[in-house]
Amino acid sequence: MGVQILETAAEYTTYQYNDFSKDITHFGKPVAVDTDTDTIYISQNFDGKTGHTDFEGTLFLDNPKYKLYFAPDKAFEDIPAAVKDGHIFKLIVTDGSEKYMEYNVVFTSLPVISIGGDLSYLRETEDEQGEKTVEIFSGDLTVWTPYDPEVKGYSTKSSALEWHVRGHSAARHYKKPWKLSLKDNNGENRNLNLFGLGSDDDWILNAIAYDHTRIREKLFIELWNDMTAETEYNDRMTDGQYVEVVMNGRYHGLYLVQRRIDAKYLGISEHDILIKGKRTSSLEHVYNAYEIIHTNLEEDYIYLLMENIFNRSDMTSFNIDNFIDTNMFIQLAYARDNKLFNNVYYILRAHIEGYKTTLLLWDTDISFGKGSIDFVDYERCMYNPMERPDTENMRKLHPDYDKKAYERWCQLRQGVFAEEYIMDKIDEIMQEINISGSLARDYSRWEITEDNPDNLEYLQNFISEKLKWLDNYLAEAAKNSAA
Repeated sequence: MGVQILETAAEYTTYQYNDFSKDITHFGKPVAVDTDTDTIYISQNFDGKTGHTDFEGTLFLDNPKYKLYFAPDKAFEDIPAAVKDGHIFKLIVTDGSEKYMEYNVVFTSLPVISIGGDLSYLRETEDEQGEKTVEIFSGDLTVWTPYDPEVKGYSTKSSALEWHVRGHSAARHYKKPWKLSLKDNNGENRNLNLFGLGSDDDWILNAIAYDHTRIREKLFIELWNDMTAETEYNDRMTDGQYVEVVMNGRYHGLYLVQRRIDAKYLGISEHDILIKGKRTSSLEHVYNAYEIIHTNLEEDYIYLLMENIFNRSDMTSFNIDNFIDTNMFIQLAYARDNKLFNNVYYILRAHIEGYKTTLLLWDTDISFGKGSIDFVDYERCMYNPMERPDTENMRKLHPDYDKKAYERWCQLRQGVFAEEYIMDKIDEIMQEINISGSLARDYSRWEITEDNPDNLEYLQNFISEKLKWLDNYLAEAAKNSAA
């Protein structure tokens, strides 16, 4: 990084505070720094790296009078271990005298996002539910990515930005989720490919705040997408990339970056229809149950079309294989927030004989034994069935529904629902955030104790037992249906 390590601590003895944080850059961009703790967050790829001279990018101070040094530290002898432990290195700014400024430096193997701007908001707009106004902020974004598939190496990307709080219940949490809208210098939408997730101008900073394991959403996404790779009738959920976020000089912790689901992401045509189901869970409030994302038809026609779907009078357009797969995931995860209108996309693709409807879930953090946003609930989530309420209509339309569902369950149990497969996936995801040291930092930032009941062991036990319970439950349902 172009920064030497001092040989002895005696080389700096007198402390004089003088903030240089805005003048220190990495890859030519102002570093991501928490000004409350004088901590700089630096993203690096530690695969095969053994010394600080292997670090990528130059750490530079734009002031010829001063130089940067790292303080002597034995942790430099095993940097990957130090990163995993969340070790804090010391960065010294000195003019060559005994006076200096000391910064904390945290290295992470995850991408780092820095967001800065004017906290006096730019304007107000309606939230995603159209129920309240949200404040739009403007500023800039910098993303340091240790391995970017687009360039097959380290990347630093920057953009002008507008952002605001997103979500409903999640927006009330102290760890906020954010919607990011990338802009060019003229204020027009600007597409960027982040982390190899695709090129887009709309991005979500998912706070994953209600899930203390921080992996439920990622686990759900990866299991679904692994299954989707083997089918032709399911759409992919939006992949997620873990990052560490510094916003306006304050460390905000571990987030999951995702693209928004829209017509562009799904690759649907101008003749197709995309509907986003939202909070309403009662059929009596069907007109509040969804948002029209994409269509070239009149709104009144869409209302009539969706009314037939939501009041369950017409299920003929649904792809039964996609419907069953969606129900399988809802049942395994006891995904109570995704079972009817809420957090479901309805994708109506135009065909000669009419629309073909498939379902795609999103926002799946209240799952796998998480009974609500506030607590885990093993008994309710384990020993109660969970399926979409319109499943009864599918059973009427397809008398062999339970038989087909059980056959599909048995197939999935040999693949993405095999216990070993899921546990390996959990280990893989946990490894990603543990080797970075980010989970411990996130817990410290948001005052989450290690002994909280929503922990990794609880999650693993729930999944193991739920698989066995569903083996029996679905087999019995198929047997009774046949009888």
